[in-house]
This record gives sequence, structure tokens and C-alpha cells, in this order.
Amino acid sequence: PKEIKTELTRLNKNLTVEGNLSQRILEKVIQACQGLSLEKIRRVLGKAIVIYKQIDQNAIPIILREKRQVISQTELLEFWSVKSKLKDVGGAYNLKKWLNARTEIFSEQALNYGLVTPKGVLIIGMQGSGKSLIAKSVAYEWKLPLLRLDVGRLFAGVVGESESRVREMIAIAESLAPCVLWVDEI
Repeated sequence: PKEIKTELTRLNKNLTVEGNLSQRILEKVIQACQGLSLEKIRRVLGKAIVIYKQIDQNAIPIILREKRQVISQTELLEFWSVKSKLKDVGGAYNLKKWLNARTEIFSEQALNYGLVTPKGVLIIGMQGSGKSLIAKSVAYEWKLPLLRLDVGRLFAGVVGESESRVREMIAIAESLAPCVLWVDEI
């Protein structure tokens, strides 16, 4: 994150239009950039500057599209674009309250304060109870990439290849962290 912040600050200072990049937006852009190489970050932020003449919250969808391209090359995970909100989820009041209380958990301020980031949530239930909608809503509201894992893609006919694919999938998800990893139909 320090390298990304340095690059963002450098790019923002070089803009002819004075960019007012608030701390909150800066953190969201840094978070969105995590998992990309510095070269890809420069390219995607350059694209945002060309389109919007500044780096702001409009850069986040462009960054997420770049991550989508990285994910699509793996064949293990799918990158999903969503626009669902937690208010669209019926019921699950305690879970929604817990999630809403942690909206800024990945912010620099929360990390500096020493708050522990959630490592995951296992949601089980009957078909149609909103499990997938919750995963989509969290990704949208927290501005995190949503990665869908189809468990069937992990299995291969060669001995040891399934384990190798699991390790590869975990490495990809960790490189794009923080993200929402949606393991569907486990």
C-alpha cells in the first residue's frame, strides 16, 4: 500500500487540474489497486486521468475492470460486477448489522487503530435464502472485487492437479485481497 500511495500522490501532484483526493477516496483507490503490479497501476490510473482528468472515485471501476482481465486469464475464478446493496437483502438483520459496522474495516485508520480485519464469513442455508445476494452486496458496498469460485473447476483427472489448482486459486485470491471470495455450491 505504501508504494501505491506514493504513486497516487505523485500522479495527483502532476495533474494540471488540482485534484482534491480525500483521505477516504485515496484509501479506496489504494485498496482497489492492491494485487496489481505497479506498471498496471500506472496504466489504469493513466486511463482514469485521460477519461476524468483526475484521480477520484471514478477510477475504482476502471481498476476493477483491470482486475477482471487478470482473473479471466486464470480459468479458476470468475470476476463478477454487481450493484446489489445490503438493503436489497431480506432478513439477516444481525449479519447486516455486523457487516454495516465493519464497512470501513480495511481503511488505513482502522488498521492503524489495530482493528482486526474479518477473515471470512461462512453463510449456509437453503436455496433462495439470500446467501449469494449477501456476497454480492458486501462486494458492492465495500467496493471490493467479487470473485466467484466454481468448485467443479478445481477438480482435474491427474493426481495432484486438483491440489495444485486449489493452491493457485488461493494465491490469486490473496494477491487481490481484500476481496470477497464467493464459494458457490460447495
